[in-house]
Amino acid sequence: MMHLHYRKIFLSFLLLLLFIGITPPAAAQVSLIYGLDWSPDGSMIAVGRANTVEVLDTATKAIIKTLTSEVYGIYSVDWSPDGTQIAAGGTGTSGTTVWDVNTGQIVATEPYPGPTLNVKWNSDNIQIATTGIDNSIGIWNGQTGQRITSALIGGSVADWSPDGTKIVVNGNDGTNRAYVADISSNTV
Repeated sequence: MMHLHYRKIFLSFLLLLLFIGITPPAAAQVSLIYGLDWSPDGSMIAVGRANTVEVLDTATKAIIKTLTSEVYGIYSVDWSPDGTQIAAGGTGTSGTTVWDVNTGQIVATEPYPGPTLNVKWNSDNIQIATTGIDNSIGIWNGQTGQRITSALIGGSVADWSPDGTKIVVNGNDGTNRAYVADISSNTV
């Protein structure tokens, strides 16, 4: 069931590229895409695959940067709110990696014992929420890689509230519920 979801995302992405006039690179036709995200200003698209994130320029229709890390099988990518960094989560010795988009350098990594399924920047441009295969959600500093807090509240998808104080996460506990975690008070 999960693979069907990823195939739909892959096909949707290819259709999106064709719709905006970008011919997918040969690698996109071979390597599956699991994570993608528009830059905040809409001028670029981050494409996560294997152990790379390709940054596509929508105006020139070209890959302008390839970011590489020890993460492989990238499941999720997310641009920082100011557009200067990209976070990607997957499997490997570093569950999550953050790059400086301009320099291509790794800014921070967060080691994780299993796959990171979702990464999402907070509006503060510092905190990142990650969800893991072990039903955990982690909050960590995207500049230093330092874990701030974590909880076993389940889920593979998370999103911050507009004010950056709460996170909603889906339940992988068989209840088909969404949980809201208040980060400031550590309550669910």
